[in-house]
Amino acid sequence: MAAKAILMEQLKQILRLQRDGFSINAIVRHTGVSWPTIKKYLTRIQNAVIDDADTAGFFLQPAISF
Repeated sequence: MAAKAILMEQLKQILRLQRDGFSINAIVRHTGVSWPTIKKYLTRIQNAVIDDADTAGFFLQPAISF
């Protein structure tokens, strides 16, 4: 069975709580969203930020002259 997606407001709340230093277990207690779901979304967001940073760095490097 496919996992149920969370609402954007829930995701924003999860991100605010993480930014404020809450552990995943504390976020679970506060939001009622399961631990695996919170971990999945936080991991996806972290990977997206890293991927964007890597890509941006590639395009922002000075051109090589020959």
